[in-house]
Amino acid sequence: MPKIKQKHILIISHNSLSAGTSTQTANLIRQLRFKERNFHFHIIVPSIPLFTNMITSEGCVSIHYAKYQPGVVGYFLRVYTEFIAIPRLIKNTNPIGILALTNYYLVPGVESKKVVLVRHPYLLEQRLTKNLGLYDKFLEVFRNQFFLWTLKLVDHIIVQSNHMKTLFDKKYVNSTQTISVLPNPINTEKLLKQSNQKPFSEKKNIVIYPSRYYPHKNHEFLIELASKHYSFFMKNEVKFFITLDENEQTKHLFRTINENNLGGVINNTGEIPQERLAEIYSQSKVLFFPSKAETFGNSLVEALYYGLPIVAPSLPYAKAICGDAGIYYEVDNHDSAFALLTKILLDEDSWNKTSKISLKQYENFIDTEQWISEVLKLLTR
Repeated sequence: MPKIKQKHILIISHNSLSAGTSTQTANLIRQLRFKERNFHFHIIVPSIPLFTNMITSEGCVSIHYAKYQPGVVGYFLRVYTEFIAIPRLIKNTNPIGILALTNYYLVPGVESKKVVLVRHPYLLEQRLTKNLGLYDKFLEVFRNQFFLWTLKLVDHIIVQSNHMKTLFDKKYVNSTQTISVLPNPINTEKLLKQSNQKPFSEKKNIVIYPSRYYPHKNHEFLIELASKHYSFFMKNEVKFFITLDENEQTKHLFRTINENNLGGVINNTGEIPQERLAEIYSQSKVLFFPSKAETFGNSLVEALYYGLPIVAPSLPYAKAICGDAGIYYEVDNHDSAFALLTKILLDEDSWNKTSKISLKQYENFIDTEQWISEVLKLLTR
């Protein structure tokens, strides 16, 4: 019997550089290799250690590397990848479907089914750009133009919440693509290493905010809150854990922490490796998430898995993910956030009630295998 020719699918993820996007791509690669499939997946990723340490060809997965460097050189490499490397890979593999995991697909004249996942909130919420510096505003102009080009070339758009679909429909009223709401897959492989249900009495007064720095992540609000109520937090041994790298973007935050002697309240752990997620979440009592915008928010769902109460601003993105499990303060109101945080930190009955709701809310989300199944339906039907 002649061997059935394997069909190819191309997954474009060469700009998966943030903590959330790179981790999701790595989890996807591992899961695709996990069992036999009817397709061969070609995945193009950036040449960063997370991916270069992987086996490049295993099972039904082949990894292709896009050269990456930070700074100006990186933009030239990006142009090469978009307009030379990816078209060449498409020609060589002749995929039946193409999935772009981060916002853009720019190659014209390709008949394959093309699906794009939108993960950049600035593409859908113009209000966010007003707080950016001139250079970043300039970049957003280009990103919006690339996204408009993308919309002319692709067949289907994926967004990660009903809130994002509402924003997309409002901004791109003349879009001809079909659109699906598909939540990010949550990989519990690392999370399951410790129990996700430690009781209130075994937890410390740790408030965690796991996020890299972007202007909309609003770390400034957390620092202002810690400064305003420093005495209370010190007296009750409350610690805010943040997970920032020290670089040009974050130096103003660390300067403020040092100048105001907030080290007793704010502890920077640096970015948390996947292997330590269980340890950090299981010790923490509350997730504080002051971000002004999200296309999803992996940390929110990870906190739900651990039964953590979530204190977040009263914004649609947070309510779309957390539902009744969220505790919502008035936007930009330090006193409102402080009142809700202190109640959930110190009142065991309130904590237990909210924790149960969090665990229930987690059941609404999918794992990586379910996510793959849904995406394959879009790429092949």
